[in-house]
Amino acid sequence: NRFGMGTVVFSGGVPRVTSTTDFDENDTLISLGLENSNTKGIPIYCPQKLGRQAKNAWELSDFRISVPFENIQVDNAVKNLPYYESNIFTQLITSKAINCSFNIFNNEGITEFLYEEVYPHIDEPEPVIDGSEQKINDQNEEKEDVNIGTNKKLPKPSIDEEVGENNKKILTDKPIIETAVAILFIVLSFIGFNYLELQERINNNIFGVSDKFIIEIPGKDSLLVASNKNEPSLDLIKESKAISQSILKLLTETDLNRYNGLTITKSFLSLEYVSGTNPNIENILGLEPSSFTVEATGRDSTIFLWYYSFELPVLNELSTDGVLNKMDLMVQLDTTLTDYNLKYFEQVYTQNQIYGPLLIWVRGKADILQASAIISNLNNSVLLRKFVLFNKSDKPSPRAGFYVSILED
Repeated sequence: NRFGMGTVVFSGGVPRVTSTTDFDENDTLISLGLENSNTKGIPIYCPQKLGRQAKNAWELSDFRISVPFENIQVDNAVKNLPYYESNIFTQLITSKAINCSFNIFNNEGITEFLYEEVYPHIDEPEPVIDGSEQKINDQNEEKEDVNIGTNKKLPKPSIDEEVGENNKKILTDKPIIETAVAILFIVLSFIGFNYLELQERINNNIFGVSDKFIIEIPGKDSLLVASNKNEPSLDLIKESKAISQSILKLLTETDLNRYNGLTITKSFLSLEYVSGTNPNIENILGLEPSSFTVEATGRDSTIFLWYYSFELPVLNELSTDGVLNKMDLMVQLDTTLTDYNLKYFEQVYTQNQIYGPLLIWVRGKADILQASAIISNLNNSVLLRKFVLFNKSDKPSPRAGFYVSILED
C-alpha cells in the first residue's frame, strides 16, 4: 500500500492534475476513475457539499456521497451545523479508530503525540558476583551441608576475634572513602572553573542580568544574537498573519450577512456564499481555488450558492507588527464590543513557551468586523490560530469564533 497526495481541478468539466506524488499523472486520473481503464479505481469521499456539475464530473468514479449524521440519532441543535463540519463529526462518531484521540481545538490534521514519563522507572541492575565471592559462597554452602549431615554445631568465634575483624574492616574502608571524596572534589572544581571561563567568553553575567551574548563564527564577522526564548517561532507568526489578513480581505470586500459558513486555518480556507452575481473570491484573496462549485437556488434561479476552497500559502514576508498585547486585547474587547464571551482551555507546553488557548465568540455583524480589526493589530505575544463563521443568509444572525493562543510570561 502507498499513500499519495495531490490536487485535481476541473475546467469545463475536464479534470486536470495540478500536483501529485504519483510518477505519472495518468495513474492519478485512472486511480480516481476519471479516465476509462480496466483498473479498478479507489473509493472517492468528499465531506463538502457538491453541486450538480461537480457530481457529474465524478459520475465515472466510485464516488460515495457522505450524508451528515446518517443512521445517528442527534439533537435538533446539532442539525444546524454546516454541511462540511457535520460530515467531519459524522466520521469521528462512526470511525473505529481506538488507538488515537481527537482534539477539536487545534487545526485539522494528524499530530504525533509524544508521551514522556515524569518519573521514569529505573531498573536496578542485578549484583554481579565475581569468581572469588562465588567460591566463598560455595564453600559456605558446603559447610552448611556438612553440618546438617553430621548434626554438629560449629564453635562460635570469640568476642576478641569479632572485635579484631571489625577494626580491620573499618581501617580498610576509611582510605577508600577519603580517596572517593578527594576525586569528587577535583571533578567538581574542574567543572566549576570551566563554567566560569565559558561565562566570560560569551559575555554573559553569572546572575543573568544581560539578555544578549556574542557568538563569533570563524571566517565571518561577529554577530550580536538576542537570546529570547519566549519569542514564538517564525512559522507560527506567519500563519497567524495569513489568517488575519484573509479575514480582513473577505469581510471588508464582501457582505458578511451573505455567508452561510467560513472556516480559515493555517493552511486551509473554505466558504459558502449566497449571491446573485459572482463574488470573485479568488480575485479578493489573489489565490487559485483548489475547489469551486456554484449551484442555483430558489425558484427563479437568480440566486446562487458559491462554494470555494483554498490552500493558504506561507507568507514570504511579514507585514508591520501589531501594537496590541494580551492586556490591550482584553481592554479593547471590553470597551468596543457589546455581545461576546470568552472560553479558556488548558495551557499548552512546548519546549520554550507556554501558550494559553482562548476562544473568543462574537455575535452580530458590527461586533465581528470590529473584533477582526482588533485581532489584526495584535503583536507576536497573541497568535490567531483559527477562525470560524456561522450564519444563515436567509435569516442573518452571524456568529464568529476567534481561536487565539496567548504566550504566557
